[in-house]
Amino acid sequence: MAEAARTAAMAHAAATGLTKGEVLRAQDVMLDPEGSRDVRFALTHQGHAGPRR
Repeated sequence: MAEAARTAAMAHAAATGLTKGEVLRAQDVMLDPEGSRDVRFALTHQGHAGPRR
């Protein structure tokens, strides 16, 4: 689940705002009341914590 979400985010970098050198690390997966799964990521840039978006 988390890997598929990470791959989708990277494939749509223009829409998600990701740039070269940024890495998404899954923090947790949540199930919302409608049954959808949501993945929360931590963003790092070249190994350092990235800016909050």
